[in-house]
Amino acid sequence: MRAGLIGLAFCWLVATPTLACPNIPAVGSAIDGLLKQTRLKETDRRKVEDLQKQMNDLAAAGKEKDARKAEEDAMHLLGFEKTWLKCGPDTFMWMKMQAAAATPPAPAPAPKQ
Repeated sequence: MRAGLIGLAFCWLVATPTLACPNIPAVGSAIDGLLKQTRLKETDRRKVEDLQKQMNDLAAAGKEKDARKAEEDAMHLLGFEKTWLKCGPDTFMWMKMQAAAATPPAPAPAPKQ
C-alpha cells in the first residue's frame, strides 16, 4: 500500500510540469490569422507568404527543424518572437515583441569659439 502511494506521488510529481506546458503549436499554425490581422508593407507580406509556403514544403518533407526556422523568420516579420519555456524540451510560445525604444535625439552641436 505504501509503495503504491509513493509510486502515485512520484508519477504526479513527474507529470505536473508537463501538464503546465502548452501544446507546441503545429508549424505555421499562427501565421494565417496573424497575417490577416497585421498591417505589413507589401514586400514583407510577400516574404511571409513565401516563408509560409517554404514551411509547408519543409514540414511535408519531414524537415521540421528547417520548417521551424522559416516559421521563426516569418513570425519575426509579423512582430513576434519565440520565448522558450522551462517545462519541457522544445517548448515555446510566441510573444509580441516590444516596440523599439525611441532613439534619443542627437546631441546639440558644440558652440563655436
